[in-house]
Amino acid sequence: MGKSGGCFPGNSLIRSSEGEEKPLSEVKIGERIAALDTHGNIVYSEVIAFLDRSPEEKRQFVTFTTSSGRELTLTPAHLIPVTSNNHQSSKIIFAERVKINDRILIQDSNTSNEVGGFRLRWDRVIDIKLTLENGVYAPLTREGTVLVNDVVASCYAIVNSQTIAHYAFMPFRLFSSVRSSLESASKFIWPATFFAISEKLNAVETNEINESPEDRRLKPHNGVHWYASFLFTLASYVLPTSYLY
Repeated sequence: MGKSGGCFPGNSLIRSSEGEEKPLSEVKIGERIAALDTHGNIVYSEVIAFLDRSPEEKRQFVTFTTSSGRELTLTPAHLIPVTSNNHQSSKIIFAERVKINDRILIQDSNTSNEVGGFRLRWDRVIDIKLTLENGVYAPLTREGTVLVNDVVASCYAIVNSQTIAHYAFMPFRLFSSVRSSLESASKFIWPATFFAISEKLNAVETNEINESPEDRRLKPHNGVHWYASFLFTLASYVLPTSYLY
């Protein structure tokens, strides 16, 4: 959920709301990318932050290969939905705990790119290996999930509960919504005042108060997000150790 636990390499592919595939390294905050909603449907969800973004960092990842040829590479502490071979129940676990013959959730390649036209199915893991990759990226969508290389994964890590992690980020999602509303309102009502408030909120969030608004918009924020770091510190005090990676 914070620290440096959950990421994908920058060459991982996501699907944008325009229907195109693009590497995670090119994704920007505010874009809408494929994710899984609470009803199990594929939707396009807004990227509201990067919980970690370190283009130059090298980190250890685990790569899953499925029977259909899908490959997903993510850090061992990242959460991912799986089911056993008998399909009786699914759960969300750390990537490190996925085993050969477990099944992960993929988008069927024979369906269209339109929202509502996606079909999901469980695909068997036939190979697991550790790799070293350059560049780490952890996008946070409003849904708290993301499709990477057409495989469903969580946006969260470190804490072994998708529900707890998603609720913990609720204040940040609300903050993001308020800021977006302020930015929209600034176009119509008291532009200078609302623009100044929005930029000040952004400066506080990124710890870049001394930079100009234009520089902050053009410069991507690298490193672990402050809110994710705060939650990890809090979790280490309030959650049982069995919940932590």
